Amino acid sequence: MSAPPKLIESIGSNNLVAWSGRVWLVPQRLGPLDVDNPEHRRRAGVQDFGTVEEARGAAPPAPPSPPGAIRCTWWERTGAYTEFVDGISSPMFRSVETGEDRSSRELPAGALYAIMREPEDKWPPLGPDGLSIACVLPDRHTWYIDSRCNNCTMPRDDAHRCWVRHGTFGERVHVDKNGATCGGGGGSIDTGKWHGHLHAGELRAC
Repeated sequence: MSAPPKLIESIGSNNLVAWSGRVWLVPQRLGPLDVDNPEHRRRAGVQDFGTVEEARGAAPPAPPSPPGAIRCTWWERTGAYTEFVDGISSPMFRSVETGEDRSSRELPAGALYAIMREPEDKWPPLGPDGLSIACVLPDRHTWYIDSRCNNCTMPRDDAHRCWVRHGTFGERVHVDKNGATCGGGGGSIDTGKWHGHLHAGELRAC
């Protein structure tokens, strides 16, 4: 029995996936792909290669970022806290990319991080990778990507995702409605002050 598929990286709107001794180039627009299903492996745009380098060479380049797009960055908790100011102490985060330390109040727009929660906690909800991912939006609102949207059309359960998150910690994240989802919206987030998408690792205003 083959090992389960493993995401190597995302290039533009395509994923590079290791499976069965090959490297598969999979367009993200296809949504979840069952590599054990021969029909899925024959879908338009799916290709397999012998090496990561060959797959990278065949991946279409990422399109230019739209004006005003904000590149998302990954941050992780350091375990430290700021000094108390007006009775409030904030957790410290470290950029995975640069090693820079900032408090939670100073995280830049586009910052992504995994929520710290106890196993017995039911909120925030966990994604399929067992993590609950948050994103700092341009209006300073924190978007809990794996949570329930306000206009969800399905019963309250864990059988679907209002926002379908592709990618996990450290990877380029893409959020859409390709998967087991509800009829609420088109995969965007609307706080009342900012409305946009998280596509191919970037926040893009609508």
